[in-house]
Amino acid sequence: GRALLAALLDELRADQQVVQLIARIRPENTASLRAFRGMGFTEVTDRASDHGSGGGLVVLARDPRLPIEKA
Repeated sequence: GRALLAALLDELRADQQVVQLIARIRPENTASLRAFRGMGFTEVTDRASDHGSGGGLVVLARDPRLPIEKA
């Protein structure tokens, strides 16, 4: 969970072309929601979800260029 996300964020931090990571997670997958939120992802409005193709997923996003906040 979190270790893999931390490794991904560390890898992408140097790539200034990647400015946003988006995760679409089923609301019942509380472990994934907790892991992504714990790594600084925040809930966003997803235009695809607004038009019915999002399937009721929770959409989280994060700028990988920002440092990881240590809890």
